[in-house]
Amino acid sequence: MPVLLHDVLDHAVVRRGAPTVLAGADRLDREVRWLHSSDIYEIAPLLRDGDLLLTTGLGLVGRDEADARSFVRSLAQRGVAALVLETCRYYTAAPAEMVAEAERVGLPMVGLDRVVPFVEVTEALNAVIVDTAVHRLRHADEVSQQLSSVLVGGGGVPEALDRLSHVLGAPVRFVPEGGLGEPVDAALLEVASELPDAVPVLVHGAVAGWLHTDLTGLDRSLGEAALERAATALSLAIMRDEHTVAATLSGRRHLAGLLLETGTGAAATRAALRQAALPADAASYVTVVGRGAAPGRVAAVLERACSSAAPTSSVTAIAAGTSYVVSVIAAASAAPVVVADVRQSLEVGMPLARIDAVAAIGPVARRVDDLPRSAQEASVALRVVWARAPRTRVVESRQVGLERALLHGHDLEQLQSLAEEHLGPLLAYDARRGGRLVDTLRALLESTSGKTGAAARLHIRRQSLYQRLSRITSLLATDLDDPGARTSLLVALHALDLSTSADRLH
Repeated sequence: MPVLLHDVLDHAVVRRGAPTVLAGADRLDREVRWLHSSDIYEIAPLLRDGDLLLTTGLGLVGRDEADARSFVRSLAQRGVAALVLETCRYYTAAPAEMVAEAERVGLPMVGLDRVVPFVEVTEALNAVIVDTAVHRLRHADEVSQQLSSVLVGGGGVPEALDRLSHVLGAPVRFVPEGGLGEPVDAALLEVASELPDAVPVLVHGAVAGWLHTDLTGLDRSLGEAALERAATALSLAIMRDEHTVAATLSGRRHLAGLLLETGTGAAATRAALRQAALPADAASYVTVVGRGAAPGRVAAVLERACSSAAPTSSVTAIAAGTSYVVSVIAAASAAPVVVADVRQSLEVGMPLARIDAVAAIGPVARRVDDLPRSAQEASVALRVVWARAPRTRVVESRQVGLERALLHGHDLEQLQSLAEEHLGPLLAYDARRGGRLVDTLRALLESTSGKTGAAARLHIRRQSLYQRLSRITSLLATDLDDPGARTSLLVALHALDLSTSADRLH
């Protein structure tokens, strides 16, 4: 089974530190993927989703309340599983502002009242995590071998399902995706598409159906691994036995790849729509592009969201040669309503599916000719939301119009130059003095209630804000009340965000 946060707190080595849950007591079922120890204040960019951070708090000594809150927020934005702070050396009690911020942003925070060497904690728990992962892989390999023997012996989908049910000790069902042949039991389809335990079966990069079992009473981690391996075996069986279905799914993957290519014409788009079993004369089309570490699961989430918005006229496929998942909806109802429904379904569905994924919805295409542009603009918006994850998961392309314009007109080096040109003195000052002038400028420009709102956002007094703004005005030699200057600086801040997220913009 995966190592959860409450498992970490119950471990004998950690108990020696007398752990106390300070915030997020209702989130102790979070999975911990790795443990790190560090006292670096700027550690957040080096961490990944699911990491647990152990710190003595040395990097926070001497910093103000706003910095302490910012530190907590940065960890939450990276998807860190928990923050564990020693409260027996540099701190004798956890700072109240950190605890309050952790509770506000949903980050579990734990205090250690006794000294326990962090190296012992990381060695012990990371060894457990590795052992769990190895056991999971061995179980998955056993499932693969069992199902391979079924296929080699001439068995098909029914025989593979029987063997998998025997291995898991629980009934396993395959629910085909609607529109690919035989009628589908609506009740079964609803069960498979709504439960997070359903695993997509991909054929030629498109969802052919869902593999589902009830994991209640089973080792969930091992069960999920078994279903994922079984999905691969079933896709081979379908390709071997269901030539018509496989051809339709191949057409969907071709459509997904085609829409992401520049220069795709209307004739090619119409032909690809027909091959993918989508109408070429719909009133409008809505495109959604997704990305994540597990493209199959991302495809399943997009499939469910789009099907709920337009149940009889949507397809989802993984673009050939990429990790992008493209979904196309031929909208019969009002397109804005479809867009709103898809976005809501994605925002709900992604957390339920327990995946690290993002999605972007492209501009509504009123004609077939506009469909490739819609998908391509969605893919540009996807780069933006991917860089912002995990604090943002789903966007409509119109919400990030400025970022799209910057990415269309500049490469990452040019974006960095643009940011340096307008913000260079502030960046140098913050780096030299450990200040927060860039954050202060951002708070002012993004506040809807002026300086009062900026001060509240930064958790500082108005007098402190005025002192910072005076310094900013002096360093930039500009009038912060001038609309043109404010616009230029806001654009520069967006360019800075994009350039500093270069590792996630590809």
